[in-house]
Amino acid sequence: MVSQEIILREKEYLVNVLGKKLIDSDEYDKNYKRLASKHWPEYWDYNNLGKRKQPKIIKGYEVHHIDFNHSNNVLSNLVVLTISEHEFIHNIFDPKYVDIKKIRSECATNQWSSEENRQKQREWYIEYYSNDENKQRLLDGMKAFWDSERSKELREERSKIKKEYWSKPENKETLSKRMKEYWRKKKEGLI
Repeated sequence: MVSQEIILREKEYLVNVLGKKLIDSDEYDKNYKRLASKHWPEYWDYNNLGKRKQPKIIKGYEVHHIDFNHSNNVLSNLVVLTISEHEFIHNIFDPKYVDIKKIRSECATNQWSSEENRQKQREWYIEYYSNDENKQRLLDGMKAFWDSERSKELREERSKIKKEYWSKPENKETLSKRMKEYWRKKKEGLI
């Protein structure tokens, strides 16, 4: 059972970040896809009817149960998301996935806590990247990323934010104080 706090945070995310309009209705249908197709027809292909003579959802979209309970087919518990939005929601809010992430994190911490394991990772890294084919694959991937429009947009946005930040004298002063404090502590051996 998912807590009300998690459901409220998830709804807030759906509305404020993803811009979804949630429907506050207790309308119920045993078949949640039929209910969703009635209220969000723009996501359904009425030319491509399935075996039960129902429209199929357009490729790339899925119906999400807000409380993660697949038997709760009340309209106020449903929303249509892209596949990536759906996966992201489950990774962030679904308790089953959150527990799995904690376990993975603990495993990674344990793996790196052993000097023997760290040495194995170093050896693997050196072996992998000393291979010319692997190096070229990495370089090609990096070039493709840096040449992409998305990368250019991100760099422009970052540059704009940096210019705005550094145009304010109080930000420069704050950073200067922090750095002076850091180097004072470092010199005194406190860090």
